Amino acid sequence: MVDLNNATDGDLLVLYGLLKAFERWNDPALRSEALELARDIKKHVVTNVQNVPVLLPGYYGFVDPNGFVLNLSYYVYPALHTLARYDDDPIWNRLLEAGMDLLHRARRGSWNLPPDWILVNGEGLNVFQKRSSRFGYEAVRVPLYLAWMDRPEALQPWLMVLDWFDKTGSLPLWVDVVDPAVSLTEAPAGFYAVWAVAAQRLNRLEAADKLWKRAREKVEREKDDYYSATLYLLSLRALEGP
Repeated sequence: MVDLNNATDGDLLVLYGLLKAFERWNDPALRSEALELARDIKKHVVTNVQNVPVLLPGYYGFVDPNGFVLNLSYYVYPALHTLARYDDDPIWNRLLEAGMDLLHRARRGSWNLPPDWILVNGEGLNVFQKRSSRFGYEAVRVPLYLAWMDRPEALQPWLMVLDWFDKTGSLPLWVDVVDPAVSLTEAPAGFYAVWAVAAQRLNRLEAADKLWKRAREKVEREKDDYYSATLYLLSLRALEGP
């Protein structure tokens, strides 16, 4: 089955890669292609809620009768930050800051974590439980992008996850932000790599070393888990900064 929808986070990562390639090889065609993709993103997946810009995860399927369905892990902060240097349109900085604000408002539960999916409308923000009430496979990319931006102050609310690792020696696959439930299944290697980068940014160096060690051990055994491997590779890139 062919999926004709786009994935906004993928588009942002592509244009980020194009702009970084332009910076290295100074080929104007790379910058032009990135900015063309940026124009399509602005045209098709940026909308407004009470004059605040929001980023839809894709062109189709994210407008609910009660509001817009958003995924905070699609706000690829290093890409938005880099794009703002090449496109004079202030929308990219506005999206970056609006995404940070949504993240702050979305935190729930005793772990103070955002859910994978939220519903936003003129009245506010809620967990979109039709899709998920968990912090899990989707939202784990949020601390990755915050660490990639090297904004340790924005990572401070995530310390409970590192405290859990210090106490238990493992990371859960998901945490429910509505009900007090934690997965008994251990997270894959990519999750450990994400939190290793976050721990380094927060100067939790002992935890970072242990997390990287676990990530390396697990990724060797996960031969068919492309998503975990992708998170692992993106985490290595995140160490270099935006």
